Amino acid sequence: VAEMSEGEVTQLLNSGQGSMSRASYFEVVDKKSASLMAWCVAAGAWAAKDDRKAEALARFGRHVGTAFQITDDVLDIVGERSRTGKKRGRDLEQRKFTLPILIAIEKRPALAKRFERELSPEHILGILAEVQETGATEDALELAREHVAEGIAALAPLEESPAKEALIRLAHHLVERVA
Repeated sequence: VAEMSEGEVTQLLNSGQGSMSRASYFEVVDKKSASLMAWCVAAGAWAAKDDRKAEALARFGRHVGTAFQITDDVLDIVGERSRTGKKRGRDLEQRKFTLPILIAIEKRPALAKRFERELSPEHILGILAEVQETGATEDALELAREHVAEGIAALAPLEESPAKEALIRLAHHLVERVA
């Protein structure tokens, strides 16, 4: 809970600023989504006092939590409200720097200037389209897939089981839900 609170504060401090580094983005994601997912996945093993399994599951959870957040950020740009329940462009409206936006700014630095002014609904739709044009959403999803692969690799010490297979399917689903 402390980590999640720190991540939220860091994110709020960066909102509306002219820029944010990828390192800061991943710090926020690690403290918010990744730490929560790691705890949830490993809690049973910790309760059973199986540190070896807990460590593997926590590593899996951190990577999958990161992948989940990246994918959620992509859905904020390309998703439909009916599928996600979330208004498209909400993160941008709140001036949150997400990975697709950071990648788009790296590709088109002039985009950063657009964050410094008032963002009307029309400006938001224009920025969302421009972010997609840069290929930033695909690049972000590729990074999410890499985190899924690393998370699945972290499960290697665990014996094969229906539970392990379910975790692997869930990890893939969290990223592929964009399609």
